[in-house]
Amino acid sequence: MYFLNHSNWQPKHNVTAVKIALVYALMGGSWIVLSDWLLTVLVPDPVLFNRLQTLKGWLYVATSAVILYVLVRISVRSYRQSEDALQESRRVLTTLLSNLPGMAYRCRCDDEMTLEYVSEGCLALTGYTASQLVGESEISCAQLIHPEDRAYVQEERRKALQRQIPYRLVYRINHALGEKRWVMDHGRGTTHSEGQAIIAEGFISDITERKLAEDALQASERKFRSLFENSADANLLMSGNIFIDCNPAAVKMMHCTDKDQLLSLHPAQLSPERQPDGRLSTDKANEMIARALKKGSLRFRWVHRRADGQNFPVEVLLTVIPINDKPMIYTVWRDITERVKAEEALKESEERYRTLVESASDAILLVDPQRYILSSNRAFLDLFGYTREELTGKTARIIHQSDENYEAFVRKAYPILHTQGPLRFEWELVRKDGTRIPVEGTYSAIRASDGSIRAYVAILRDISARKRSEEELKAYRDRLEDMVKERTRDLEAAQKALVQKEKLKTLGAITAEVAHEFRNPLMAIGGFAKRLQKKLPESREAEIILKEAHRLEILLERIDHYLKPIQTQPRECMVNTVITECVELFSPELASEKAHLQLELDPGLSPAYVDPDILSQVFSTVITHSLKIMDKTRPLKMKTYETEENIYIDFWNPVHGQKIKDAEALFMPFEEAGADIEISRSYRLLKDMGGVLSFYQEPDHVVFSISLRKAGAVDEEGEVKEGKEAESNG
Repeated sequence: MYFLNHSNWQPKHNVTAVKIALVYALMGGSWIVLSDWLLTVLVPDPVLFNRLQTLKGWLYVATSAVILYVLVRISVRSYRQSEDALQESRRVLTTLLSNLPGMAYRCRCDDEMTLEYVSEGCLALTGYTASQLVGESEISCAQLIHPEDRAYVQEERRKALQRQIPYRLVYRINHALGEKRWVMDHGRGTTHSEGQAIIAEGFISDITERKLAEDALQASERKFRSLFENSADANLLMSGNIFIDCNPAAVKMMHCTDKDQLLSLHPAQLSPERQPDGRLSTDKANEMIARALKKGSLRFRWVHRRADGQNFPVEVLLTVIPINDKPMIYTVWRDITERVKAEEALKESEERYRTLVESASDAILLVDPQRYILSSNRAFLDLFGYTREELTGKTARIIHQSDENYEAFVRKAYPILHTQGPLRFEWELVRKDGTRIPVEGTYSAIRASDGSIRAYVAILRDISARKRSEEELKAYRDRLEDMVKERTRDLEAAQKALVQKEKLKTLGAITAEVAHEFRNPLMAIGGFAKRLQKKLPESREAEIILKEAHRLEILLERIDHYLKPIQTQPRECMVNTVITECVELFSPELASEKAHLQLELDPGLSPAYVDPDILSQVFSTVITHSLKIMDKTRPLKMKTYETEENIYIDFWNPVHGQKIKDAEALFMPFEEAGADIEISRSYRLLKDMGGVLSFYQEPDHVVFSISLRKAGAVDEEGEVKEGKEAESNG
């Protein structure tokens, strides 16, 4: 640019040199005149005068040299400082121009507007470097300007240069990338220092974004006007508190003939005197306008009055918008007559629903998705003992016994509610006082239109009375079943006893005769066999005959022992006492066998009418037999209980899944197993005292069950049993 040319500084340097020469001439002339005058006056001797003149000359030369040195040094220092300042100024100016968002320029005023200088911002602005733009280069300033704008720019710049005033032009340029950019050109003309030619200097900035924004704003304003005029909602424009414009929809909504009937009016002039809340329309309208101006936007309900006097509800939206730097209120009215009717109908329906819920006898609870209580009816409060205030902010956990109980309920109910729908089941809840209550609950989810769950509702019914009835009915049914089982078992035992009795009676009669007839021949056979063995000690046949004869002798002894009469002395006795004494006697044997006996004795057991010694013998026999077959890793259990007529003693023997194929054979007296004769003998002893020994099998137990008559029970002839002697024929 012009002020960057170094020649502008040369006149100042010339003036400084002239000043130095003048000062030197003035000082030199003054010295010569004054020194000559002074010597003439003071020195009359010509020889001395000449010498002093010479000395004065040399003194002048020396003084002049010093003075010239000082002056030149000062001048050089000043010049250097000026040069440094100039360079710094140039650097600052260059940096400033380089960082400005645009291009500083200096151009000639010819047709091509040839550029003499451009700043570094030219590359960002035009896409061309300074070397491509300055001087007689390939691109001139005129070529940068868009063809449609070139004539306009040249004409406006020419006028400004002629009038020597600044110019401000907006036009388009062609970017090196082929883009069109909008620029603003600020400049003015100046006269070159060395001639009369006019040049232009200025600054061009990129305003493309601003121009596009302005165009968009204008388009937006056109769209706004279109929307304003064509909207189905009533649109109005308010300045202050007066309507200044409206669209056809507003005219139609108010039943007017043209917009003049709505303009220049206050909103209250288009409303009834008072709004539904009782406030004056004028006061409330002013308040709403003030709030809208403060907040920027406001939505509320209003009642307007049409031209025919009909009142109707509207939803009003006030939005503050700037128009020509002045705040205006863009107003939208929406007729909500149908919505208000629907809300009133919904409110009436909700009131009916609330009345129905409150009057329901079942407890009803409403909770949100996080299971916080939203509402409950009177029956719920009465059932659980809470007030509405106590339920506020609480979750449904409040009616559950514990966190574990609540979590179990959540795991059971909510997955089904989410995936399947309503469900019903029973659960135990707790009142405020800690009382537990069984309830039958019907649970369902309330969903929004998009399917999301908005709340859960529970309808709870106290089933305490029903549970008590069910328990009583179950107890009665169990009692009946027990009675049937007991009677069935008694009948089965009686039948088995009768069959066994007949078997033994017949068998006894036969075996007594057979034993007598067998004994003499058996003795003869045994004697001859012994003699034969002595003669033939190696004879296998003699050994077999002796062995079988011995087996038959043992069998005859068992028959004789079984048929031998036993004297019994029945009397009242406590069965639990007999069991306890018997167990004490068996303690060493139980310890040696590493067996454990578990007693479950009824402490209130009635006395039985039996011989306690015989009963103790029977218990010992059953325990001994049980020790042989039981699984000793588990206990042998003895249990006592009673019915109306009988007392029962059960022996539960744990076994490893083994079964007895022929249970009735246990009670036959002629098996070879040594213990079985004692079981059959015990069977006969109990039968003689009016009792029964029975046997049955469970999946992992075999059970011997003893049934005894209670003391005071009557026999079949109606007489109380006394002590009697058991006969061998049974």
